[in-house]
Amino acid sequence: MVNYNEYVSEYKNDPNGEGSLAIDNMLSSDLWKIIPEHCRNIDDNLPEFQNKELKKHLKNYVGQMCDMYLTQSDENNVAIKNTLDEIRREVLYLNENQDKLNESDKKKLKEYLDGLD
Repeated sequence: MVNYNEYVSEYKNDPNGEGSLAIDNMLSSDLWKIIPEHCRNIDDNLPEFQNKELKKHLKNYVGQMCDMYLTQSDENNVAIKNTLDEIRREVLYLNENQDKLNESDKKKLKEYLDGLD
């Protein structure tokens, strides 16, 4: 019999938490082949926003999504539940703060997200 841990929602308890990224510590450079190109150099490709918090949350969101691609390999070091919780945290942040952004930041965010692939 397999033991499973009961799901406990914890990500909302720390809305400012920052997850670590598995793509920052990949076990094999061959793993870059199984993830989208935009996962390389995330910091260099993020737009500059007037809202500085947005950039931090967007980096975490995109980085966590990139980490999920690594789960295709047995050579990954992705904590799947933690990664999914981080994605949920950032989606919640983006949804709750979208209307608070100025038009320039909204446009940059939309263009960036639309251009990922």
